Amino acid sequence: MTAELWSDAIPPWASRIARLGGTSALAAGVCMFVGACASSGKHPGSDQDVHPVAIEIDNNLTVPTELMIYVDQSGIRQALGSVPGGKDKTFKFTPASFGQPYRLLGVAQLQPYPFRSQQFTINGPETGTVLWNLQANILSFYDVLDATNVAPADTTKTKAPADTTKPAPAKP
Repeated sequence: MTAELWSDAIPPWASRIARLGGTSALAAGVCMFVGACASSGKHPGSDQDVHPVAIEIDNNLTVPTELMIYVDQSGIRQALGSVPGGKDKTFKFTPASFGQPYRLLGVAQLQPYPFRSQQFTINGPETGTVLWNLQANILSFYDVLDATNVAPADTTKTKAPADTTKPAPAKP
């Protein structure tokens, strides 16, 4: 059988599938490369590395309930851990990048709906701690203190001059 006859024996759809498979593999490789670059841990347009943020959970529900805590980013959940009822616990969380919206979820056993925090954003490396008070459903943010955030000492106040007058002599 010659090469010409062998190529005629291959159905036309087989060569299309082979080309489509090669193109799909190339597209998948490009997507993986772009995804890896996008999640490189730096904020777009910035040279700041993302760092872990402390997420403190204040599980002060009226009925003490153990909760499994998740961070939700666009429907993708990342488990942080479990918090016993009536206790506080702090977790470390490293965001994918700055400026992304997040939400905290507290899931209790045998409850159909999770406790959900408001949506929040970690905008930069100055965010140190996110505190979630479950009973009030309030988020609080505490920044990392460094030498650039500390207020300078107040130098406008001066000490009163020392009293240099001599006391009057006592009279007999």
